[in-house]
Amino acid sequence: MPRPAPALDWASVQDEAVDLLRALVRFESYRSNEIEAARFVAARLIDAGVEPAVLEPFPGRGSVVGRLRGDGSAGHALLLFGHLDVVPPGDASRWTHPPFAADVADGCVWGRGTLDMKYMVASQLAIVLALARAGLRPRRDLVFAATADEETGGARGVGWILENRPELIDCGWALTEFGGFSLDVAGRRFYMVQTGEKGFAWFKLEARGAGGHGSMPLPGSAVVALCEAAAAAGRHRTPIEPSRTSQAFVETIAAAHPWIRGLLSIDTIDEVLARLPLDQALLFAAVVRNTISVNVIRAGDRPNVIPPVAEAEIDCRLVPGQTIEAFRDLVQEIVGPAIDVTLVAGSGATEQPLDTPLWEAVVRALKRYDAGAEAVPFLMPGGTDGRFLARKGIVCYGFSPIRLPGDLHFLRLIHSDDERIPVDAFREGVRVLGETVLDFCW
Repeated sequence: MPRPAPALDWASVQDEAVDLLRALVRFESYRSNEIEAARFVAARLIDAGVEPAVLEPFPGRGSVVGRLRGDGSAGHALLLFGHLDVVPPGDASRWTHPPFAADVADGCVWGRGTLDMKYMVASQLAIVLALARAGLRPRRDLVFAATADEETGGARGVGWILENRPELIDCGWALTEFGGFSLDVAGRRFYMVQTGEKGFAWFKLEARGAGGHGSMPLPGSAVVALCEAAAAAGRHRTPIEPSRTSQAFVETIAAAHPWIRGLLSIDTIDEVLARLPLDQALLFAAVVRNTISVNVIRAGDRPNVIPPVAEAEIDCRLVPGQTIEAFRDLVQEIVGPAIDVTLVAGSGATEQPLDTPLWEAVVRALKRYDAGAEAVPFLMPGGTDGRFLARKGIVCYGFSPIRLPGDLHFLRLIHSDDERIPVDAFREGVRVLGETVLDFCW
């Protein structure tokens, strides 16, 4: 029988989490510059009696890992981890509040990284600090890691740690970002918990033709051929190929809204998407099929010169079960034999099981917090550092819980101007995450 979970002063934990979030946002941790934020986190862990390891395998790429020792009676450790890096803020003049000031205004903390993902790091850190100060010993080790490099691939953060210092994050279970946020679908609230990630394949398309003077257009122009190929790729209607995770996602929502099952058929998906707000339509469409996005085109540098080479780069996101090699063949078929298709980078999809005690702890915590809502397995269209752990056989869910007000468009604010998080929702999410940790570790 598990022991009763310890009682924490949640108001104090929440207060500290807000302070930690604001402090972390003030670190301009983009462009290979997380080390100062990592040292700040390490200092807080030391003050609470946790001895951290600060890692800087590449200049400026700072990560920190600490472990709260348990008695081992519950088995493998639980890892709480998130990334310290953020994307650049862009033009600060477009922000209502300076992107690294961490201002509190209109009920929100404003700044780059408030949503992606320093709020999760601050939540995790506040929980670990509270447990460490109280001298509480869990039934399994609790590991905390704040890492570098997620926004540019993760190889110099979590990826490096797993390959070079795996003992630091030795665990069987993990919770990280991009999941647990609320989504209202036709009047019912769901919490999408990431249990899988699509794979990705970035391809370069290259067309070649004769060069010449722009005053005398040539047949077989590389630019025209490339544009036609890119347009064909961008317009291609991919089939519906739901994975186990996507099937569970649709069926869970369909228990309340049966018409959502139309997402699983090419004949009815457009009708379903038309009934959803744009943000949800884009998200739901990406969950059940492979996608192709044409994002970069390069050709020529002068208006009066016909370039002999034109290139495009496309971003393809693949559902579990789809191989990069097979999708490259599909892209080649779409663009035609005259276009060279080359893989630039790629990674396979991941899926996690749902019949686990960690999933059950997540569901219980959400039910205590919001009894009328449902936890929904979610296939992340993009990528997170969780894929590194999944490939090592570690069960990792994206669970950074937050109940969002209806007028805050979470997906639009990530990486955008005026990124911000509602303080009250953030505070509530700290407790939901904390209760999940206590449930699972005690």
